[in-house]
Amino acid sequence: MEPKNLKLCPHINCSLIHGFFELSKAGGFKPKIPTYNAVVVGYCNSMQMLDAYRVVDEMRQFGVGPDGRTHEIILHNLIKANRKKEAFSLYQRMGTEFGCEPSMNIYSVIVKIFCEVERINMALKV
Repeated sequence: MEPKNLKLCPHINCSLIHGFFELSKAGGFKPKIPTYNAVVVGYCNSMQMLDAYRVVDEMRQFGVGPDGRTHEIILHNLIKANRKKEAFSLYQRMGTEFGCEPSMNIYSVIVKIFCEVERINMALKV
């Protein structure tokens, strides 16, 4: 039986990911960074950024990251939501607060943000 015209919206997808994630943890599964990142992607895709940050806090609490990829996921979605100031703030804290070096992709995204708002002098400092 094939479903017709059924599409998962980001919110349903996020709920499914979250439910599976919580059940797995309750069953004794110790998530690693890629698993946490998948949950962060789910929250970010449905623009539930506070929940994404909660997962990042949990990662730190259990000593499992976050890593550069985690921040790249969040930055991408913050920019998509036109939350550029928040994205730049996260970029600035990556090395000092989270101890991870931004990737070339993150650098290019930050430079693009400054160019879009005509802050070329700031782009050159990145």
